[in-house]
Amino acid sequence: MAVFRVEKTKDFTVMCNHHLRNMKLSLKSKGLRSFILPMPKMRAVQNDEGNGTGKL
Repeated sequence: MAVFRVEKTKDFTVMCNHHLRNMKLSLKSKGLRSFILPMPKMRAVQNDEGNGTGKL
């Protein structure tokens, strides 16, 4: 089987597997954390007005 390597320059995320291997976290919390981690901090959590002033 051939292996094709492609240089990734955008639209990908590299993250630590530590939170994914934590057995104390639910699958839902692992997915939510994986979704939020690569986002810019101000976009990740927004308050009700949607102006990006929420806190993590």
